Amino acid sequence: MAQRKPMGDQPSGTRLADRWTDLSPVLGDRVVEASAPCRVDCGGSTDHRLTALLCRMTGPATATIALDLRTTVRLEPYEPGRLAVESADFGQDDASIDALPLNGPLGLGFAVLATFGVHGVKAAIEAPVPLRSGLGTSGAMTVALIAALQSALGETRDGDDLARLAHHVEDSLYTNTGLQDQASAVHGGASLYEWNYAGTLAFTRVPMLEDLALLSRHMVVAHTGKPHPDTSRGASVIKTIKRTGRLGPLLEISDRARAFANAVRSGRFDDAARALDDEAAIRASLIQSLLTPEDEQLLHVAKQTGCGSRLAGRGGAVWAIGSESGIADLRTRWHNVFTERGRGRVLDTAPTSEGVRATK
Repeated sequence: MAQRKPMGDQPSGTRLADRWTDLSPVLGDRVVEASAPCRVDCGGSTDHRLTALLCRMTGPATATIALDLRTTVRLEPYEPGRLAVESADFGQDDASIDALPLNGPLGLGFAVLATFGVHGVKAAIEAPVPLRSGLGTSGAMTVALIAALQSALGETRDGDDLARLAHHVEDSLYTNTGLQDQASAVHGGASLYEWNYAGTLAFTRVPMLEDLALLSRHMVVAHTGKPHPDTSRGASVIKTIKRTGRLGPLLEISDRARAFANAVRSGRFDDAARALDDEAAIRASLIQSLLTPEDEQLLHVAKQTGCGSRLAGRGGAVWAIGSESGIADLRTRWHNVFTERGRGRVLDTAPTSEGVRATK
């Protein structure tokens, strides 16, 4: 456990390193690692600060399913006075704590480290899918990094508070980000979330289904082999809402999320498929995104098998839900499509009840 330095009154000339905690001695003696799950959803965009506030009186909601695709963060000792963040997608970046690269592709990792006031540490990130897949990888990374730092520092935080802190860091750095990624990464499971942004970022969580093995036979997740456009500067739905002031579609998205959750809870997977298709259509009417012929092919194949499907964006992940036989058929058909393209794959994944975990 690292010894936190007392804040107190500091002379104006005190170096930042004198005020922050050097983790290198602690990390030289132990392995500190944490991981958190990615997710798929029905009803996203209602979990953003703006949309949840504007629709606060009508109960904005999102249904999420955590996946056993886990983003892992390992803390390693580093040069005192410096920080480093490393990932397979972007390599490694390191910097003095006096000048952190917050605008770079690894900026979120540096922002979390700075939030905890630590130095002498490298955060090594291992993601199960490429970044910008639309599966909440950045939110899972943020949650896992916070959990690892808490373990190293001997701190504890309530799960909801951990999710809120992770969201605060990401939202303040990028703006217009939602809370579902962090909430699902913390809690795991298949749940309907209702957002209540008022004095604090509050939410309620109601499980959709306890038998996740059953759910896994009724859904499939794939990666198209290409990233979706970077939306870290603001989601397209948020931009549309600010431009048009139309809130009705957001209420319909929340209604579809609730219908999806109710259908899954009662084992009516054909109804869940229709709810997912309806939600995707409402979202498309808001953002008017142009699907590529490759995207349209995946959705068309899903419809042929009687399954409902949803893309993370133009590129990234695609997922579907439906009858057990329909999903088995779709799994084979999507595999054949990706084989013909020479790009993309059906992911070997299933829902998970386990949220964030960290070494003690």
